[in-house]
Amino acid sequence: MAREVYAVWRCGRHELSLARPRIMGVIEVGPDALTTEEAVARGKQMLDEGADLLDVCGETTPEDKGLSSQAEAERVVPVVRGLVPTGAIVCVSTRHADVAKMCVRLGASVINDPEGFTNPEMVQMAAETDCGCVILCDSEFRGNASRRSVVLDARTPLRPVASNRRFTLPEESPIMREIMGFLGDQARGLVRAGVSHDRICLDPGPGQGKTTDEDVVICRNIKKLATMGYPLMQAVSRKGFSGAVAGGGVPGAATTGLAMWSIEAGARILRVHDVAHAAESVNAYWAMSKPDPRQAFVSLGSNVGNRVDFLSRAVRLIDEIPMTCVVAASDAYETEPAYGITTPVANAVAEIRSELHPMVLLDHLLEVENELGRLRDPEQEGHGPRTIDCDLVWMEGETHCGKHLTLGGSHARPGPLPHACRRPRAAARGARGSCALQPRPARLEVACSAQPPVRWRYVRTPLSYPPRQGVSMEAIMRPQIPMYCLQGAAYVCALGAAEAVDGRVSWPFAVADKTGAPLVTVEAHGGYDDEGLFIRVTGEGLTDEMAAGIRGRISAWQDEISRRQGAVAGPLAPLLEDYVDRLAGFGREVEVVFPNGNIAARGTFCGVDVWGRATVRTASGRELEVAPEQASLRLIG
Repeated sequence: MAREVYAVWRCGRHELSLARPRIMGVIEVGPDALTTEEAVARGKQMLDEGADLLDVCGETTPEDKGLSSQAEAERVVPVVRGLVPTGAIVCVSTRHADVAKMCVRLGASVINDPEGFTNPEMVQMAAETDCGCVILCDSEFRGNASRRSVVLDARTPLRPVASNRRFTLPEESPIMREIMGFLGDQARGLVRAGVSHDRICLDPGPGQGKTTDEDVVICRNIKKLATMGYPLMQAVSRKGFSGAVAGGGVPGAATTGLAMWSIEAGARILRVHDVAHAAESVNAYWAMSKPDPRQAFVSLGSNVGNRVDFLSRAVRLIDEIPMTCVVAASDAYETEPAYGITTPVANAVAEIRSELHPMVLLDHLLEVENELGRLRDPEQEGHGPRTIDCDLVWMEGETHCGKHLTLGGSHARPGPLPHACRRPRAAARGARGSCALQPRPARLEVACSAQPPVRWRYVRTPLSYPPRQGVSMEAIMRPQIPMYCLQGAAYVCALGAAEAVDGRVSWPFAVADKTGAPLVTVEAHGGYDDEGLFIRVTGEGLTDEMAAGIRGRISAWQDEISRRQGAVAGPLAPLLEDYVDRLAGFGREVEVVFPNGNIAARGTFCGVDVWGRATVRTASGRELEVAPEQASLRLIG
């Protein structure tokens, strides 16, 4: 399985999260392509179609490879000037260092070098700026093909012969050695020149100076390229080899297939011409294949009719959006007229979690507005009376610039909710008289002494969804540990909670008392950069001592990993012995139970590895490794 990439690509003043695939829209400018005005308009349209980056290219035909820097600058510079004010991440494809410097000074954030930064002047330009760098492998590999020739003997009659050899493609090893070697060498050269590792992106260049068979070999080995430790870009549209292997009957169909495979194999940036088609395909694939709930905030406003009722109904409708739930909502509060609005506005803020792409989520929010009867006057765009106004103001790990949607940077966290109150999801599903916009419930906040400060939020949930009585406790911590260690956070939190009450850990993340009665369950999810580690502990046995125990264990875990300078065999390596000592049922007979309730195996619970996977030894002596997402363990007797 390809390594999951949860990285940030730093491009000038932008930090692009690669937790999900990104779309780079290609804008070709020239006599055989778009004019300056058309290119700027097309770029803005691409942003509204879902593009995360825009790539301005002045070389539109093979003959343009000899284009002078002056001629190329006349094509791309006016387009860069027109697109930078939108706030978008603008990339420029150029092999000329002076054009690259000029575009970066104008605000371009990425330089895509068709020559792979083999020109020392381009390397110097990259070192003197903070732009992102795309290394493209555009080389000839024809001499490396190892396809064997077969000569037919005319004197021997043809007859079916069973074959145990395949000659359909060239040998992979020399091709991939040369491509990976070139990309690795150029990346190391940039690093030596002073370009930071997180500014570099690799593009193996399928369709660039290679045969169709070599392109197929490259695409089949994307997983290997993804392990090189850099963000991986795949230019998949308008490639001759795609039509050669898929047929050319339906425009864009082959591109969709290549894009889906590239993402599954580890590529995180798709360079395409048809942004709308690619974005919809990627959104559908990602929503089905990768659970990816993210925090977001929706600002609500109404200045017509029963304003509080409209706010309440909007919260309930937002909670019904697919793959989305309302986590919390603020009390209603009133603001004075502003921005051309003539009547006071009732406002509220809803905290949600959603697995939808922000553009798709915005479409659903517009449907909520339509359902509640909002009318839009073109002459009063954004300032007229409205039954409801739903604005997506922030989403975890997302930035976007466009006419229809603008989201701030990954560090632009929303401020405190005005008169905030935390409500269970059921509040949004309740009757109209019990909507989320009611007086706040009491809540308990505990300040911890860890650095940076940690605040635990206790939320009593008399009714939640699914129905459950209990108390939950939430906090965000920011341990200074490598990102890969964060997947062990839930184990560490469970251990800290169990130690605080002298209880036991039920593999993997639950806590029970000495008799085995369940007390609490633990969830922990790592964010990006400074977004921290989100922790939620839920259960009737929740106590203040558990909060202190979790905080202490996280701190000790961080200190031990720091002492080893991050060189640990796995997230649980520093505390594996303590974790095993607290395990309930260790050494006893257990059943391995799939999520659907089926029993996969029975055996003895005999171990846990440094990644938290349980080992069960069956009666036949076979040892099974069980990950939490695969199955659970149930004690027998």
